[in-house]
Amino acid sequence: MTNKMTYKNIHQTLRPGTWVKSAIMVVFGVLLTRYLVGSGRVRANLTFGPIIFFLLALSGMFSVLVLGIVEKPEKKLRDAQIYLIIGGVSYLLAFGLSIYHSARYDLGIIPVLAVLLIGAFEDLIIFYGKKWKFRSLIPSLWNSFLPAFGFFYGALIGGVIIPIYVYLIFFAIFSLQLSKDIVKKYERYKSDKGTEDTEGEAEEEDVAFIDLIGSKNLQKGLVALLYFSMFCIVIPEFLSLPNTYLYLFGMALVLVLLEIAALLMYKVDLGVEYKKKFSILLKCGIFAQYLMVFLGCI
Repeated sequence: MTNKMTYKNIHQTLRPGTWVKSAIMVVFGVLLTRYLVGSGRVRANLTFGPIIFFLLALSGMFSVLVLGIVEKPEKKLRDAQIYLIIGGVSYLLAFGLSIYHSARYDLGIIPVLAVLLIGAFEDLIIFYGKKWKFRSLIPSLWNSFLPAFGFFYGALIGGVIIPIYVYLIFFAIFSLQLSKDIVKKYERYKSDKGTEDTEGEAEEEDVAFIDLIGSKNLQKGLVALLYFSMFCIVIPEFLSLPNTYLYLFGMALVLVLLEIAALLMYKVDLGVEYKKKFSILLKCGIFAQYLMVFLGCI
């Protein structure tokens, strides 16, 4: 495998965009609950929250890299050690900042427990992920969970009872991101069929869950995820969002994009004929969803 390909694989696994998206979603979570807390705490949360979760997301994606090496003993132990050090240092920095943030602004123990929860998930991925038969799905699950939980964490550090619309938007973000990630995997799934070289085998392992679950069953699940995301998007409009009027405009755009994607996906077998337009539609849907949340915060 060439150095170029190795870099490409590492870049795809680490997903730097996830670090940034997770930090941005913390900001949205803070803004969405800002009317429930004092302005001083809001400013502190906007300062510490994104930094803490950026480091957590960085650490989280390195745990996926470590899992990849645990699965392949022929890979260098030194690589695993480097990934563990980078991920561990990032996590410890996030944990230390979380303790300081909670103690300095009297946030209680809940935000620290949330950081510990991420650490527990990372440990499960590294030490037990290889035993799960759908382990090739872990990178997509983790990459989808981090931005969604970042939003939840932003609301959590406000130190208030979390409104129901926060939970709904959390599930909407997670399910849409997961749908997009799995659809993207279909492109590799189709291109890897019949590939026999080492590079192709490595990529096939990344999409092995599609064969295990079944292409058609997984595609039905994707459609269900999209409709679930739409359901979770609609309900907050009838709850006490800071700005339901602007949220409505963003919501309408997201629903149109996701409905088109769901209807098209229902008619095409992605396992046979991958359509790049699905991935583009869902990327646009994610952008519109972020815009929708931002409008709801104003």
